Amino acid sequence: MYVLVCLFVLLPLQASGASLVIPTEPHREAIERVKRYDIIYGFGQAASGEFQVQVKIRYRNTWSRIERYKYVMFPLQRGTIVQRDPKTLILRLEDRDLVVGKHRWWYAPYWQPADDTRITCDHNKRLRTVVVENCRLAIEEPQAENAFLRP
Repeated sequence: MYVLVCLFVLLPLQASGASLVIPTEPHREAIERVKRYDIIYGFGQAASGEFQVQVKIRYRNTWSRIERYKYVMFPLQRGTIVQRDPKTLILRLEDRDLVVGKHRWWYAPYWQPADDTRITCDHNKRLRTVVVENCRLAIEEPQAENAFLRP
C-alpha cells in the first residue's frame, strides 16, 4: 500500500522535470507503402546557418528489400538554435541561452540532443503509411536550489 501511495505522489513530481517544451512549426510528413520503419532524432543545419529539429526516418517499402532514408527538418516556433562551438548547439530564447545539442560523429544525424534535452514526435503507421507530426523540443532546466551547482 505504501508503495502505491509513493508512486501516485512522487511519479508526477519526477514527470514534471521537463520545464520547457517548445513545439515546432505545424508540419506533417507522410510516407506511403511502408512495411517497417525506425525514427532517429537530431538537429540539422538549415541554409540560413541556424539549426532545426531533424527527423531521420529509416524505412522499407512494402515489396522492397532496400532500406531507404528520408530526412525532414522542422523549425522551432520560438527561439533560435545556433552553434556555440565545434561541439555544442545552444538555444537562444528570450533573454537566455540553453545547451540543447552535442556533436556526436559516430551516429547520424551527427548533432544529437544534449543530456537534459529530448526531441519527440508523434508517429504511427496507418494503413501502410507512416505519419510523423507534432514534433517538440523538451529541455529539463536545473532546479533553483541546484542551479548554482551546475557549470
